[in-house]
Amino acid sequence: MPAYGIRYVPDGGTCVHSIPNLSLTFPWGNISCYQDTRPQESGHRERGRPMAQATLLVRHEVEDYTAWRSAYESVDGLRKEHGCTDAEVLLDPADKQDVFVLHRFPTLEQARAFAGSSELREAMGRAGVKGAPRIEIAVEA
Repeated sequence: MPAYGIRYVPDGGTCVHSIPNLSLTFPWGNISCYQDTRPQESGHRERGRPMAQATLLVRHEVEDYTAWRSAYESVDGLRKEHGCTDAEVLLDPADKQDVFVLHRFPTLEQARAFAGSSELREAMGRAGVKGAPRIEIAVEA
């Protein structure tokens, strides 16, 4: 079975292997689905097993990490509301304003809902995110 995910596509770009009926448009860019058509290892996913957890990956540059972190912590309730089970914040060691965020969700639908929420978009604006963030969602293979 092929794996599915979501990939940020800047400025109206196109996405190969799009899954119909999902396109999220924001002032800073678009999020769209893609299908991973690479062969999957046989037997890796048991028949009838529920869909694997989803990981939301976000990378963005911020004006000021301390201010960003404060805004990030203020939306902990939003993450919990969408079912986020784990979160990590990582920094580029060469550029402390280049932030990577990983969020894990029980389902792809919960990750999509969080990524597309207006509350998240507003929080990114308050947090001083510079430019369009790179947002991707992947599921366990």
